[in-house]
Amino acid sequence: MAALAKPAAAPKALPIIMAVGSFAIIAGFVRSQLAITSAKFDRSFDKYNTPESEASRAKTFEGAVENPRTSLFNALGRRQ
Repeated sequence: MAALAKPAAAPKALPIIMAVGSFAIIAGFVRSQLAITSAKFDRSFDKYNTPESEASRAKTFEGAVENPRTSLFNALGRRQ
């Protein structure tokens, strides 16, 4: 009886490597898009942020439970 050849590990590892690589590419793309969008928002808000607008904002959110700029839902502002 002939000895059975043991299959190489590459065919089993290939789908895992492809899945991890795909995830890394998608995560990198999403991160770059968020950085671009964040930079656009930063530029537009920098034009708007004046002492008068900050006073108006403080008056609007007076008594709020938390600052919306530091909220967990503020995905674009987390890098600050």
